[in-house]
Amino acid sequence: MPPAYRASLTREPFLFREMRVTAREVLAGADDAAVIERISSQNLYQYPTERSLRGMARACLRRLHLLGDAGAVRLIAEAPAALSRQLCLYALMKDNRLVAEFLVQVVGENTVSTIKASRAPTSTPSSCACRSRATRSRPGARRPSKSSRASS
Repeated sequence: MPPAYRASLTREPFLFREMRVTAREVLAGADDAAVIERISSQNLYQYPTERSLRGMARACLRRLHLLGDAGAVRLIAEAPAALSRQLCLYALMKDNRLVAEFLVQVVGENTVSTIKASRAPTSTPSSCACRSRATRSRPGARRPSKSSRASS
């Protein structure tokens, strides 16, 4: 079943740094309550205020749990940034239906059509010339100057 539509994308954006910090805490073996408490008490996200720390920690934990794979959590915590970002995007897709539908329907369809277009044959038959014989310029014929075109 796809995730429900939620309006949390504005208050819980991509959260890459926060996901990495939370994944490291989860790998340390703490349960969810301990992870939230440690993030909040030590301000591991380095937010200027403590107001949103717990909510962001819960959002990150929810996304990590949606991955359902300890290996993916380890990759988010320890892998190079490019791979870790891809997994965070996948976790965001699993958490937010709007993001999932956008990436599949809009980005995916545009990517598929671009790939199909790039694989299309590039040679055109000789009967499909860009200009017909009647509209081709004669060899040696001069094109009108810009000033004569502007006055017409």
